[in-house]
Amino acid sequence: MIRWLNAQELEPAVRLMQAAKMGCSWYGYGRMDGLTLVDVDDATGELRGYVRFDLGRPETHVRQLVVAPAHQGDGLVAKGLLAKLIQVAEAHGAQGIEGFLREDQAALLEQIERVGAYVDRGVRVRWPLTPTANAKAKEWREALRA
Repeated sequence: MIRWLNAQELEPAVRLMQAAKMGCSWYGYGRMDGLTLVDVDDATGELRGYVRFDLGRPETHVRQLVVAPAHQGDGLVAKGLLAKLIQVAEAHGAQGIEGFLREDQAALLEQIERVGAYVDRGVRVRWPLTPTANAKAKEWREALRA
């Protein structure tokens, strides 16, 4: 189930980020700015992943997308989180989603380009949500809504 992070889940989210080798080792994550959506297994309560972001216009900025190591590879957790993020961003009036990736994540960069995002090599990823978005971006957005 994808829902908003509650205060009791902040510490488990930090542990998940560390297990997934995400984040910055010198930051204290006791408090995090931005909004956070989490994917939690209904049966076990396991935190499978989360996305931290700032709503904005024209673009919503993704701060961090983290998937638990045990759930990486099939894309289901990330797809679910992105689908909900798109819903929230569009309701806010965002025309796109923007974030940053490390260049050493070649497979992820390829996957992101395949679904219609624009990648400025090095860091920036921009995925348009407007009616004038490219066909791949539109197709992927519709598939996530299904």
